[in-house]
Amino acid sequence: MRFFVAMDSFKGTLSSREAGEAVRDAILEKYENAEVDLTPIADGGEGTTDILKDIYKAEPVYIDAMTPIGESISALCYGKDDTLIVEVSSCIGLPLVDKADRDPMRVTSYGVGLLIKNAIAKGYRSFFVGLGGSATNDAGAGMLQALGFKLLDSKGDIVEFGARGTARVEKIDTSCTLSELKECDFTILCDVDNPLFGERGCTYVFSPQKGAREDQLAEMDAGIAHFAECAREVFPNANPDLKSSGAAGGLGFAFRTFLGADLMPGFNYIKRAINIVERIKEADIVITGEGRLDGQSLNGKAAMEVAKIAWNHNKTTYMLCGGFGDGYEECLKYITEATRIIDTDVPLEENLTREKSIKNLAKSVIEIIDDALVQRLFKRDKELEEQKKLENENAKEESFEK
Repeated sequence: MRFFVAMDSFKGTLSSREAGEAVRDAILEKYENAEVDLTPIADGGEGTTDILKDIYKAEPVYIDAMTPIGESISALCYGKDDTLIVEVSSCIGLPLVDKADRDPMRVTSYGVGLLIKNAIAKGYRSFFVGLGGSATNDAGAGMLQALGFKLLDSKGDIVEFGARGTARVEKIDTSCTLSELKECDFTILCDVDNPLFGERGCTYVFSPQKGAREDQLAEMDAGIAHFAECAREVFPNANPDLKSSGAAGGLGFAFRTFLGADLMPGFNYIKRAINIVERIKEADIVITGEGRLDGQSLNGKAAMEVAKIAWNHNKTTYMLCGGFGDGYEECLKYITEATRIIDTDVPLEENLTREKSIKNLAKSVIEIIDDALVQRLFKRDKELEEQKKLENENAKEESFEK
């Protein structure tokens, strides 16, 4: 019996690798002869750098940056030669902002631009950037300000940080941008494919998770749409409707439009780099999972992408989740069974600890491999093994008789 285990991270609790190892260990404890092919996965969000650093054999490096509320931070990145691998969440991630301070109207992506600026000063010119998990919704305006773009209001004054400032931009002055940007290339790995604004844009879909109030959404979305129009005056090819423009609060749009970056689904890049399709083909059972399964999981999230590939190859597939959200039913067509790993007998806070999450995963996996369907697959493998053994014995007898 061959398992392919590819778990995404459980944000704030377990990394992709830790979750996968918990699943693998549980399988092998139950069936020591089982084969487990384990790989961490990511989609451009949390955990992306962990995978890329292994692919490129990059080393840890800390780059000075700034949090969404203006505090200094030393962001963990990975570098090799002139290449730097970074997640925007390392400096503008939502966990870096206390709940009381989460307000997309005023928090800024300036820290991403500052990180790039300081990395350039250290000699880096090629950037792999994972977009995901940001606390911001300023269409990348803050990042651009750190890189020397002057975002001016109707009076010619520099606008303030946050989505409120983005909405007030009337002119974009590129005369003082960092000259070394012309020497740089940016590969942007995205965890969502949403456009910049509108019903599926970053404001309406993601900003409520970042602290935005319902009464702020229309104003914020209109302000970002206005900023896109201003950008088009300087960059005629600016297109806010392109896929992933709304990633990380609109940073996707800023990277593509202002820095000439290549945007791609993060999972697609990683899928090819670690040969996921072929590994799924060789498996009997696929186990994947993420912290929360909901309708957004279908928009390029790693665990659902694994499930879709497995479904295309008629594999038995199990999804392990911390919880289900709105629209999760849409995901079920690709999954043999989805399991919520939470232990309802203990408080939620206890379930979110690392130790308890590992125990919950292990318990859920044992229940899966005790399932009748899996037992039939184990029985099939045993029968095939016995049949092969019998055929070998018969072949030896025939050879002896001759």
